[in-house]
Amino acid sequence: MNFENPILQRIAQEIEAKVRPEQKKEYLAAVVSGMKVMFAPQTHRLLLDRLQGDLIKNVATGISRLMGIIYNESQRKLSIPVALQAAIVLMCYALDFAEKALGETISQEQAAQAAQATTAAVLKLFGISEDTVSKVKGMQDDPRKLEQVRAALGQMSNQQPGNQTLQ
Repeated sequence: MNFENPILQRIAQEIEAKVRPEQKKEYLAAVVSGMKVMFAPQTHRLLLDRLQGDLIKNVATGISRLMGIIYNESQRKLSIPVALQAAIVLMCYALDFAEKALGETISQEQAAQAAQATTAAVLKLFGISEDTVSKVKGMQDDPRKLEQVRAALGQMSNQQPGNQTLQ
């Protein structure tokens, strides 16, 4: 991956560095699938249209919908951690495209807002609320509670995403 914007480059590199070796193949498949959909000639115009207006919101919503498609194409086997990692990298590609196609300049703040919005949208796709995420963050100091949450999330990763309408 090679982004002109050093902020996007750093984000994507940091995410990719955190992908576990045993999940690398799944991660790469998700990113490649997402890029094929985003940049296919049939969907190129749709991508341009989706970037108009509220860029942060539209990118987050679009990437979430894209992850729903990828999840379905994976026969519902894409894990939540890999889906989140792939979503953030695909978000970087979408923001990079916006910079080039629309003349936008993505700031550190915009990238952070987009990452937060994209993460929230993808978690919602999998039926995980922001409230649940906040509770998990609050439990990090209690290993027993954190282990219970990990077990619950592991069970949830075997479930299908919530009833989201992909448009």
